[in-house]
Amino acid sequence: MKLYLLISIILLAFLYCSTPKEVLDDTPRVRSFSEWKAEYFHHPIEVKIGWYPYDEESVVKTGVHQYSIQKNDSAAASGSMPVIVLTYPDSTQSVYFGLDIDNELLGRLIKQSLMTQKPITEPLAVFLEDADCSTCHPADIQIKQ
Repeated sequence: MKLYLLISIILLAFLYCSTPKEVLDDTPRVRSFSEWKAEYFHHPIEVKIGWYPYDEESVVKTGVHQYSIQKNDSAAASGSMPVIVLTYPDSTQSVYFGLDIDNELLGRLIKQSLMTQKPITEPLAVFLEDADCSTCHPADIQIKQ
């Protein structure tokens, strides 16, 4: 019992008496606003839901791992599907997303498009590289964790 107590005391002393923890070298940055009024705005993006009509079509197996699409004659299998439409009011560009797009990805695309004023283009991975926020920020501002 005394041995466990002695080992515990030694471990605690080692942990608390060892080299001091690193102290932050950077002075914090503080910003204050004299009034809550923007000097200018980036170009807007409109986000809308568009309902696009569709006709259900048949898929017919034509061979091993081969299929073909055939149009249905009946209009009974039709409807409208919602699609997220992002448009840039000052241009003719727009981009469409299904409602199954990941929320985080959609938010990141919109944010980076707004901040860099570059329209979203496909492939999305190339757009995210091209519209990287670090290209606009001064080098001393850390924007990525």
